[in-house]
Amino acid sequence: MKIERIKLKAYAVFMLLFLLYLLFADRIILSKINNYTSSLYTIDFDEIKSNTDAYYSFEKLEILDGMFNQVYFVGWAYCETTMDNSNKKVYLVFKGDGIDYISDYSLAINRRPDVQLAFPDKKVFNARNHFTGEFSTIIMKNGSYDLYLYVEENEFNYGLVNTGKKFVKDYRGFRKYEPQIIENKPDIQICDSMKYSIDSNKSEGEFLAISGWAFIEGKESKNQYIYLEIKDVDGNKFTMETNQYQRLDVGTYFADDRYNTSGFSTNIPLNLISSDYTIRVIVENDGVFASE
Repeated sequence: MKIERIKLKAYAVFMLLFLLYLLFADRIILSKINNYTSSLYTIDFDEIKSNTDAYYSFEKLEILDGMFNQVYFVGWAYCETTMDNSNKKVYLVFKGDGIDYISDYSLAINRRPDVQLAFPDKKVFNARNHFTGEFSTIIMKNGSYDLYLYVEENEFNYGLVNTGKKFVKDYRGFRKYEPQIIENKPDIQICDSMKYSIDSNKSEGEFLAISGWAFIEGKESKNQYIYLEIKDVDGNKFTMETNQYQRLDVGTYFADDRYNTSGFSTNIPLNLISSDYTIRVIVENDGVFASE
């Protein structure tokens, strides 16, 4: 009988907890959703002010599985400043086609003394350059988005930078945008002032992974787009988009910060490429297509 009473009490406790869960489950779930969906809000991208170049690097970018479509970021970022940055803030900004979003909280800022040491020629105020954060894409409308970072060192120095990373939100969720084959570019001008390098060109699984840098001398690389024209021995060709990103080493080497955003990369399906092909780098700047 004693064992039966213990079982009965345990069952009663279980049922009580189950009923409480049924009563409050909607509130728990709603609270969780509110926490995630409040991590982004809409803005007018054109109203974001910038007066200083921002420098950054993403060391981790993970799109997590789950009902909240969470995205996790880790990296570092700074603007040059000589003023106190104890209230430094870093925000994610997604520029879309007709609608833009910004994180409604500053990403967590931590110490990264190696960043300060790595740029002795820059005015990196202190070691507070590491950021990390997580957000949900639930409220984002379907479409494609360019990811920017907004770095606010203080009220005097703040900058907005295009990371070159693109994303797509659709019925399948939130994912990285992969460069696509586009129409071949007409009226490409031969440009002696174009500089470029293909640093890597190797097979990775079913793709040919290509990366490097390119710019036109005297032109701001933040305003450019880079394409790759692939041509086989029979004259057949196609043009591929690229992802673009910062290459601070290029700006340093040429002693010109205008070339800091000259990096590019893309993945080309191997089944589109013959055994003998050439790669032509094309830079679009101010509406003009240029190549060597």
